[in-house]
Amino acid sequence: MIFSIKNPSGVTTSLIPSADFTVTRIDGLTPPQVNINTTQSASLDGSVFNSAAARDRNIVINMAVNSPAEVNRLKLYAAAPIKKLCTFYAKTAARDVKILGYIEACEVNIFDQIETAQISAICPDPWFSSVTDETVNISDSFTDFTNAGDIPCGAEFELTVGADELDVVVENGEYNFFEINYNFLAGDKILLNTKRGIKSVILRRGTTFTNLLNYVNSGSTWLQIGGGANRIKTSENVTGVVTYTPLFSGV
Repeated sequence: MIFSIKNPSGVTTSLIPSADFTVTRIDGLTPPQVNINTTQSASLDGSVFNSAAARDRNIVINMAVNSPAEVNRLKLYAAAPIKKLCTFYAKTAARDVKILGYIEACEVNIFDQIETAQISAICPDPWFSSVTDETVNISDSFTDFTNAGDIPCGAEFELTVGADELDVVVENGEYNFFEINYNFLAGDKILLNTKRGIKSVILRRGTTFTNLLNYVNSGSTWLQIGGGANRIKTSENVTGVVTYTPLFSGV
């Protein structure tokens, strides 16, 4: 495995491999724990499942600080500044991923004969993401493609309207669709973002941008790219490019 951390200043420090540190253990690289919400009933054995949600990921890195210890200890403080948002990178034979985490602790046992250190980071978004994006061209007939990730992810859709239309629809073949009812003109661009926390739908007509959120059909779904096999199509006279970042439950 290759493992590194990038601090808020953009400086990347390699932890595996490294001449400055010897990593002995990394926790928090496998799928995170999940909160299971159930309801008990007096007339039923057990309980009824309601929902499940992944908890924040906690990455904990244990290492020895190599000689010269004081120089390398200070390097570690700079690489993982407490309270700051850092990016962790992990690369194996199968996956090349990253994740954002806030440093909650960077502790060093200064008086040990061989100094040891521990970095702990909290990742509010618990999923690892690929270091590279994937793109798929779509049209008014289904396009089949495979998402290498194992967690559903949002995507950015850049749609081009080829003729005057009163509505534009994107669907995924699973009875989920996203429909916009608007007087579209040939050449219009629709910028649809279905990613968590930054969902939006914008019309670009020449140099003018218009928020189309009020024109979205009430039955629409903010389409997600599922893990594994997917298929997507648009309505007639509409083409587009889908850009997404595969998400993974663990390394």
